[in-house]
Amino acid sequence: TWLVLPALMLAASQAHADAKSDVIAAYEKAYAKGRYTATMTGESRGKAQRTTVRVQFPGSFHIITDASEIIVLPGGTYMKAGAQWMQVPVDMSKMVENVSMNAYKEGANAVQDVREIGSRNVGGCNATLYAYRVDGKTMGLRNEADVELAVCNSSGLPVQVVSADKKNRSSVDFDFETSFEIKRPM
Repeated sequence: TWLVLPALMLAASQAHADAKSDVIAAYEKAYAKGRYTATMTGESRGKAQRTTVRVQFPGSFHIITDASEIIVLPGGTYMKAGAQWMQVPVDMSKMVENVSMNAYKEGANAVQDVREIGSRNVGGCNATLYAYRVDGKTMGLRNEADVELAVCNSSGLPVQVVSADKKNRSSVDFDFETSFEIKRPM
């Protein structure tokens, strides 16, 4: 799910020393930026899916899928139905509060066998590639997956995360440059 990804981002603290330091530094730098766009593509149960999540810390999200659009702000959740926005009676902001530095660090216990595996151009950036295995609970959800992370050499930021488990494969591309603002839509 889209909330598990951020928790896995900093999950490499149980890894081998050099790779661990590089991966943690990349995710801490991403968190310190305070905002990013993550575009997730993948397949779940044989169906292609695409989700774009704009994240603005400390707790605002704008989630866009083929079927829906949701804005979560501290104190209010909004959903677009057709061309109309409406405030939904369920306030998801408490769930969003869980996506914090502490939630990121919680994922550390699930990460195993981090190693540097090479380099390649990812999204126009020369990137160092890291691989690791996730096996454990993150934010209360059970996760078992093989993960490949690309860290841009020039910025030190994550560029892409590819994750595969027994049933699904997904890719997340990060954009730290495009400006946006998440605000109440009505």
